[in-house]
This record gives sequence, C-alpha cells and structure tokens, in this order.
Amino acid sequence: MPDKRWPGSIELGQRIAKARERAALSRQELANLANMDLSNLSRIENGLGNPSFYTLVRIAASLGVDPGALVKGIGIEMIPEAAEVLTVREWAAAQRQRRRNNG
Repeated sequence: MPDKRWPGSIELGQRIAKARERAALSRQELANLANMDLSNLSRIENGLGNPSFYTLVRIAASLGVDPGALVKGIGIEMIPEAAEVLTVREWAAAQRQRRRNNG
C-alpha cells in the first residue's frame, strides 16, 4: 500500500518528536502540556496529521521552542502535487470569475 503521508507532514512530525525527546518528555506529557489528545499528537508525530496553527503554537510553547523552528524549510515542494496552490492574485481572479458566473 502506498504511503499516504506527504513529506512536509513527515518532516514536521519528526521535528516535533525530536524536540520532545530533547525535552525528555513522553508523548503523554507533551499532549497534557499542549492541552491536546494523545492520539492527535501521535498522528502529528507520525506524519499522519497536519496541526492547525493554534495547535502548532501550543506544541512549540510546551516544548520551549519557536514555532518557526519547527516549520523552517518546509515549503511548497513538500505538499502533495494534487493540492492546488494559488498566489493571492490568482485566487482573487478566480473569485471574481466565480462571482461573474454566479451573478
């Protein structure tokens, strides 16, 4: 079965796990400190889940690291090819076109 994780999620999860291990915390301890479910943290560390910004900030704060350090270098090339990525200008043009078509 093909791996359904994307490289950005895997990298982020590995960084969180390494920071947790450096802080000498168990997953359960970090989950408690970050006020989140253990299963959610496990999914994130295993590259199976993508945390919201709020969750990422809580995890980073609990680990005593800057959230930017956890995501630095994880860029557009690390998201699935199927994901549509638009610039602000492209998005605005698409919105205008949708309004014209629906109005």
